[in-house]
Amino acid sequence: MRNFLKNILKDFFYKNNYIIKKRNPYNDHFERLKITLQSVKIDGVIDVGANKGQFLKQNIEALKEFPTLIIEPLKIHNKQLKLLKYKNILEILNVCIDSKSDEVEINVSENDVCSSILELDKNSEREVPTAKYINKLKVKCERLDSLIKNYFSYSESLFIKVDVQGVEDDVLSSIGTLIEKVSFIYIELSFIKLYKNQKLWREIADHEVLKDFSIVDVNVIGASPRYGIATQADMLFMRNKLNKLL
Repeated sequence: MRNFLKNILKDFFYKNNYIIKKRNPYNDHFERLKITLQSVKIDGVIDVGANKGQFLKQNIEALKEFPTLIIEPLKIHNKQLKLLKYKNILEILNVCIDSKSDEVEINVSENDVCSSILELDKNSEREVPTAKYINKLKVKCERLDSLIKNYFSYSESLFIKVDVQGVEDDVLSSIGTLIEKVSFIYIELSFIKLYKNQKLWREIADHEVLKDFSIVDVNVIGASPRYGIATQADMLFMRNKLNKLL
């Protein structure tokens, strides 16, 4: 009887475009991340491009115990970020991460999450109408290696999350030689151009900074509603010497 009712409910939700599954490492990206972080000890978290803190909320069970530096260019999100139930938020920095500039102009999108220092590509304009820019702000820039020195001088195993809308290359370049302190980089990458002059996932995966890392997880987070083609994914890079399957 229990299985009968269960199947009726599953069928009802499926017909209404919902799928109900028990969370496990085979079907849940964040469950896999939690298990991965249980197998490798980390000692600090840097969230580059935190927005409203979505990633930190989704992974609070795995990450809340560690010293956490939050980097979000737009000050409008500070109030929500301060409400995160993390035990040791070192600081919320309203800066951009860049390897060359002292200050940049960021384009603020209507939907907020597509804000970038790059101009939109035609793919974004066509596939995501709310990505259009409605404002511009000047924001101070910092390098990641400088912030690591200032906030994580004693760390040896950092977890860095990067969600920066097309400027992933500059963020990685700004880590420099302090990549030796990093165990994981969790980064949103694109399969198609969404911003002008953006580098796609393969170019980023081949970045010099990631030469001792491998992709250990991929989670598709965007797809074309017209064509069903994946456009973006979160990819987890892990230092090779920590990967017990290599």
